[in-house]
Amino acid sequence: MHGVARRLAWWSFAALGCLGVAACLTSGSTSTTIIYPTTVTVTPRVFSGGVPCARVAGAWQTYVATLTDVTDPEHPQVLASSMPVSCSAPVSFYYVMPGHSYVAEIDGYDRSDIVPYGSAAAGSPTGSRHMVDPKTGQDVAPRWTSHCPASLGEDGGVDAGAADADDAGDAADASDDVDSRIQPSVPGASVSMTNLDIEMQDCSPLREVLPPLESAVTVDLASVRHELQCGTAGGEIDHFVVTPVGSVHGPKEAQCDGQVSFTPVTAGLTYRFSVDAFEKGAGAPRWATQCTAVAREGLTVPATCDSLTTEGALRIDIATLLKSAGRACGAADIVTYRAVLAGSMNPIEPRSCTVDTSFSPLSAGTWQAVVEALDASEKVQLTAWCEGAVSPAKTTTASCTVQ
Repeated sequence: MHGVARRLAWWSFAALGCLGVAACLTSGSTSTTIIYPTTVTVTPRVFSGGVPCARVAGAWQTYVATLTDVTDPEHPQVLASSMPVSCSAPVSFYYVMPGHSYVAEIDGYDRSDIVPYGSAAAGSPTGSRHMVDPKTGQDVAPRWTSHCPASLGEDGGVDAGAADADDAGDAADASDDVDSRIQPSVPGASVSMTNLDIEMQDCSPLREVLPPLESAVTVDLASVRHELQCGTAGGEIDHFVVTPVGSVHGPKEAQCDGQVSFTPVTAGLTYRFSVDAFEKGAGAPRWATQCTAVAREGLTVPATCDSLTTEGALRIDIATLLKSAGRACGAADIVTYRAVLAGSMNPIEPRSCTVDTSFSPLSAGTWQAVVEALDASEKVQLTAWCEGAVSPAKTTTASCTVQ
């Protein structure tokens, strides 16, 4: 028997030694009776085969399972198919006969908005394996298929023959009260047993049967703006510009609640995007953020974005500054330095010349800083004036001039 036997309890309260519930309650003599249903269950972890289960375009989202009773291999009986089920959830069939042998065919879909043919609504079962788009009525083909047992798909049908030699032992191990003489009529089939849930095993991994989809990365701008409103008034977002960082793709402009997609992308690579939000008629962004996504084969991956901000940062590249002045970071020359924003009254402790300094958060605009480089005796060896135009959600490296 190719299946794992489990008990699924139905709980009911039954009277002992009486005919009516009221009499039982009066006597105080009640007990709990456990009723176990007879079921056969299909579980995604057995057949997923590493196909990603996620609510993104191109990923596995739902599946439909169809059982066939192969107790008489010459006259197989196809049962009603399940409704579309989430790729993360099992599905159990209750209309099975104890002692009968069952195989399963599984259709995997890369969408969740499907209904069985003849169904008036998403929650209306018809038993059909044929899936359609609920709005257009157009056929929807599965992207992946699987079989339980795996051998079922080798010749496209059910093979008659004797069961595996150790199937009876498997059944006996599953439950003490299982008849060890029960064997499937077809090799690898699962045998239903009274008051037990049989989880199908030995399923083939999901196999893609449609042409592969192109990999893509998307940036959903409606989710980026959060509480900010779309509009043409001051303080409202008119449009976005999404710029890939270090990529062959160019910037794309989109409406406030739009979405931009970048393709082709290479699976496994990390893609970063600078997202600028503009007010109506503005030449510079008022808000900005950064987004990141790792491309995956055949999937449309949504980028993860930080919150929009009006602030940025100013960076002091100390190594470049010292090099431009003909100095070096080391015990024999510059050891530490101080960097302070122009106009700041906060005392600054010297820091190692091996570490850059970043000032943040700073509002958008031009900022200046003074840098003093110190030797081992903390004597100032050079002074520099640094300046940079800070933009939202970006780190600007200051341009420095030695005084």
